Amino acid sequence: MDFQTFLNQFKRKLTNGSFKVFYESNKLTANQNEILFGRGEIDNGGLILNNKRVETDSVSVSQLIMDTTEEEIKAWEQRLVGEPILYIEDMSADTCLSIIVLFARWSAVSTQEIPSDWISYVNRWEKGDVKSTGEPRKSWGTLLNTLSHKYFFLKSDMFDEEKIRTGLNECLLFTIELLMRNANPADVPILEGSVVYSTAITKLNIDYQEYKEVLDNSEKIQLRLPVKGSDRKILVDAIIVTELSNVGTLKNFARNDQDHSWLKSGFGLMAVYSPTLASRGGEITFSVDPSIGVHLEDLWTALEQEEDRKWAGMRPNNKPRSGSDFNQPWHVSDDKTLVAAPYLVEMESGQYEKGSKLSWEETLDQLWRLYHPSSELSVHSLHSDGTWGPECTLQNCGTLYKDRSKQFMGVKWALNKKNSVLLTPTLERHLVALLSGNNQNEIVHLPSKESFDFVDFPGGFCLIHQNGVVVFDDWSRDQTDIVSYHTEFVNLLKRYDAIKKFQMTIEKEIELVLNKLQDLKKIRGELVSLSDSLAKIKIQLRKDIFQTMPSVEDYHLEEFRKTIEKRWGLNTQLNELYDTVSEIEITIKSMVETRTNKVISGITIYGFPFAVLASIFAGTWEDIFTKQEISFDGLFSFFALLFISINILKKIIDKDKV
Repeated sequence: MDFQTFLNQFKRKLTNGSFKVFYESNKLTANQNEILFGRGEIDNGGLILNNKRVETDSVSVSQLIMDTTEEEIKAWEQRLVGEPILYIEDMSADTCLSIIVLFARWSAVSTQEIPSDWISYVNRWEKGDVKSTGEPRKSWGTLLNTLSHKYFFLKSDMFDEEKIRTGLNECLLFTIELLMRNANPADVPILEGSVVYSTAITKLNIDYQEYKEVLDNSEKIQLRLPVKGSDRKILVDAIIVTELSNVGTLKNFARNDQDHSWLKSGFGLMAVYSPTLASRGGEITFSVDPSIGVHLEDLWTALEQEEDRKWAGMRPNNKPRSGSDFNQPWHVSDDKTLVAAPYLVEMESGQYEKGSKLSWEETLDQLWRLYHPSSELSVHSLHSDGTWGPECTLQNCGTLYKDRSKQFMGVKWALNKKNSVLLTPTLERHLVALLSGNNQNEIVHLPSKESFDFVDFPGGFCLIHQNGVVVFDDWSRDQTDIVSYHTEFVNLLKRYDAIKKFQMTIEKEIELVLNKLQDLKKIRGELVSLSDSLAKIKIQLRKDIFQTMPSVEDYHLEEFRKTIEKRWGLNTQLNELYDTVSEIEITIKSMVETRTNKVISGITIYGFPFAVLASIFAGTWEDIFTKQEISFDGLFSFFALLFISINILKKIIDKDKV
């Protein structure tokens, strides 16, 4: 039978829906009439088509079927005694094409008629190549991914088998439609009138919107990955994602994303955590683009060692997976470009547990430890006396101060650079993180790019953060006087400390006065004392500012100072301090004037009438004090007039206030 005739017949069969299809992630045994695609270990009368087994070196299941002899193909078919039951691991390009190729060979289609470019495409796709396999909207594999995504969802903690069958049927029909048109799988044409194609494109547009959302909430860094067959390392853009909803085309968009990757060549490494898959395992995956020639073997080894440590000798090993000492090791692809968490593992009790005891954060720690951008980079650090220290790694050099609120780190490259050095955003963030004194900072604790400033100058650059400053001599042709930058840093640190000190002093002074304000007898003295203290503070502050003025007239040093002043808020805090002192002085002056006015008012209201009436009734008072004769009429008149005068003056003064 020729291939096109077979495709027509197979399409009719699919339309009738005669296949029984299941998805079971932990399916290991193939029983009578069961065909396991891409998984399975134990043959119990069924058929296992798993290219990951040790005895096969095929890249894909499709290639495995193509390489099988005619005699063995017939033997496979004779083992079936009824309608086959298919168990699939996904609805990927390899799954769909391998089903078509298997039934084509059972229909006596020659392998020469099966298009080799499609087999080659699947092999590249299985290796993780999403670049030569076409840009997302023209890639058969990507369009299949976006089609199948909507069918893989849990229903009461189980995958909906009816949805799985419908999805596989749709993916197979789409693949057959392309094969019947002799289409290039890496350059899928627009299929006018095709409902499946239109659905795929619409879903892909939705996926891209979801990818953009994931991108905005992801961690994007640059890591140094080992090159295959070499002791060199290369910088690669990496994206770290927590995938709350499965974006089936995440890898396709990320690997081809030249707009958002710093190196403009797509994200070469992907670390993906899918919490929704935790119940079955395999929720953590690390993968690299095979086309860039790097590997993750060191990461796999480190994760396996950590896993052993976590299990503390209790890791199940009674049914070890082929090529491993354990039932459920971390999976690593043959080319070491994919590392994935284990699935559920059967314990001796018969119960299933997670195959990994490592958390997402612990796996990221290993990723950072192995591949962080300053690994194997040697530098010299500046000492407090202006000399350079011996060669060291960035983690071990440390900062100049251990007991100051702000740190200073001066460094320059050592001369034995083994790998090329690029000042990446991640290296900048890593340098700033070292200011905190935590030399083992993790990915999750890297400061954001917005939390520090980058200042370039001839011969180097500096990074200015709230925790301090890193000044880097980059060994360029221009010379850098790091000591001058350190001197300016010290001056600004003194200013910062002075402002903080005076802020605390003023706060304490005000607190003391507030506590004594209820003692009216002492309030004037306390206010005068506070006013004197503020005057002294202003004088001392002016003195400190004068002493921390720029030490050298230099444009780049001035930019350095301005940036630190802005990042640390020195000018803002200084202005606020001056404003606070001025407001307090105005308040003190107002309170003193109020007290003085009260005294004057008292003298006016009580003293003036008393003095006037005393002179009028001088004779009465003289008789009292010299002759000891009391004139009650005179005294009565004196006090009566005094009372009336006081009240009249009070009313006059109160009226003037209003």
